[in-house]
Amino acid sequence: MSIAVLFLVLGVSCGGVASRTQSSMPDIVLVVVDTLRADRTQLLGHWRKTTPNLQQMAKDAVVYEQAMSQAPWTTPSIGSMLTSRYPSSMGIHRYRVPLPASATTLAEVLKGAGYSTGAVVSHTYCGKKLGFAQGFDLFDENAVKDRPDAVNSQEVSSRAIDMLDELERPFFLLVHYFDPHFAYVEHTQYAFGGAAGYTGPVESAMPIRTLRKMAPRLDQADVDELLRIYDSEIAYTDQQIGVLLQALKSEGLYDEAVLALTADHGEEFMDHGRWGHTVRLYQESVHVPLLIKYPDGKVGLEQEPVALVDLAPTLLAAVGLEPPASFVGRNLRNSTLAERDLFSETSKGASMEAVLRGSHKLIHDKRSQTWELFDLEADPGERHDMSLRMPGELRELKQALADWDRMVSPGTLPERVEISPEERSRLEALGYLED
Repeated sequence: MSIAVLFLVLGVSCGGVASRTQSSMPDIVLVVVDTLRADRTQLLGHWRKTTPNLQQMAKDAVVYEQAMSQAPWTTPSIGSMLTSRYPSSMGIHRYRVPLPASATTLAEVLKGAGYSTGAVVSHTYCGKKLGFAQGFDLFDENAVKDRPDAVNSQEVSSRAIDMLDELERPFFLLVHYFDPHFAYVEHTQYAFGGAAGYTGPVESAMPIRTLRKMAPRLDQADVDELLRIYDSEIAYTDQQIGVLLQALKSEGLYDEAVLALTADHGEEFMDHGRWGHTVRLYQESVHVPLLIKYPDGKVGLEQEPVALVDLAPTLLAAVGLEPPASFVGRNLRNSTLAERDLFSETSKGASMEAVLRGSHKLIHDKRSQTWELFDLEADPGERHDMSLRMPGELRELKQALADWDRMVSPGTLPERVEISPEERSRLEALGYLED
């Protein structure tokens, strides 16, 4: 009896999965949702019912409560997931820098092992032009063009379910959803009471440029309204996941499946004086949800920190395959998770790096040469810099970053890819300003 391995990150709509013959190899689905911070999910205790379908799925899964993204924006984060390498080692340091052709992707490994491979993505920054089609037999990014407003979970879901019918078994399917990303759009059926009592300037689907101009003047009521609308998008996407899960159950695939959920990065809502993502490494930007339903039925909570760079080797291990030598992540089922350092970085609009060791997290601003040290167990909101009070930890974590910098030095940097005026206009509408 085969095992279907599914890495889910929010989304899927109506459709049906055709009956298939059994395969001697496990099927694999990796689904990634854009811009979902961990603390806005019920998995991590959020008070709004934003993710009831994920809650249901979590009953059959291991929930990793401290999962760390390797970057606070899409290209380096998803690139790191698929290659089990840190972004710096591949030279992904600004917008429109592609995955290098020399990088071995999860899709390439699985294709080499006999898998049929397909992907449905909903953002240019993980599209074919940036090298993300490496190893895929089918690669569908039509949702990017068809829905320029980026409200496209239903379309992505429909395309993903259709692609399941096109792939031969065993198959690997990557699905990427975008809805929680700005612009934030309220969905009427998930309005959480609507804007009752709110009289400020924040509105659903507000243009990004307008919101950016407003950001310095936002008060707490404005931020709360933004978060309500953001939560509405999360709930809408969770509903789409429920449709996919039901399709899997209807076809008898769920019970044999490994299901997992994660996100590429989070989002800042003025937590440390900024809104958006890409330039900071505080928890609101890099702490993401992760849950995995394993073939052996293991369930529970894992409180030790893990990294998204671990996803690819964990997935390969789940289907009985060895990772290539280039993969630096660990199999989460066969590791002493506490005995290692985890890293995150950004060089888009900033030059920052962070290391997490246990509950101690050091953030280094390379431009200003400043350091912030936090104890996440005592201070999960990162409000109190302990660098002057913990000189021993500061010294050790500085050394860890210096060693890591030497390890990930990329050598020759890849060149940016060219984009059309239409693509540039679409990206600017989503709030991306080229550096």
